[in-house]
Amino acid sequence: PDGGMGGRSVATGRGVRAIIEPMTSMYILLMVGAGAAVAAQVAINAHLRVVAASGLWATNISFAVTLAAGLAALGLGMLLGRAPAPSAAALAEAPWWIWLGGFGGFAYVLLALVTAHRISATVVATAGIIGQLGASVLIDQYGWFGMPVVRTSAARLLGLGLLAAGLVLIRWR
Repeated sequence: PDGGMGGRSVATGRGVRAIIEPMTSMYILLMVGAGAAVAAQVAINAHLRVVAASGLWATNISFAVTLAAGLAALGLGMLLGRAPAPSAAALAEAPWWIWLGGFGGFAYVLLALVTAHRISATVVATAGIIGQLGASVLIDQYGWFGMPVVRTSAARLLGLGLLAAGLVLIRWR
C-alpha cells in the first residue's frame, strides 16, 4: 500500500507530550520562522517578477540565490566536517523519486510569484499550506517516500477542513 515508496509503521501514542518536549518545540519554532520566511519570499519574488518582467526569469534568479546560499552552507559544513560527500553508489541505487523534490519547489515559487499580485500573499500562502497539508496527510497515511506511517485521524481531517474554511474566510472580502 505504500506505492513502492518505502513506508514503515511507527507508534504514535506520544500526543501532547511531543509538543512540550524542548527539542520538538524548538523544531516547531524553527519551522514557524521558516514559514514566515516563505511568506516574505512570496512577496519579494512577486516584486522580482515585476522588475524582471518575467515569471520564469524571476524564478530562476530566486533559485540562483538559493543555490548560492546552499553552496555556501555546504562549503561551511564541509569545512566543519559536518557534510561529507554522499556515496556515488548510494545515489545510484536510490529510489527514482529522490530526484523529483526540486520540481515541487520550482512549481511553488513560479506559481506563487505569478499569482501573488492577483490573489494576495495571504491567499497564496494559505492555498499552499492546504496543498502541503493535504499531500502530507496522504504521505503519512501510506508511508510514501520512506516516511513512517502515521494513520489519518478524524482530528487531522477536521484540521484540514478548518484550514479550507479559513481560506474561504480569508479570500472573502
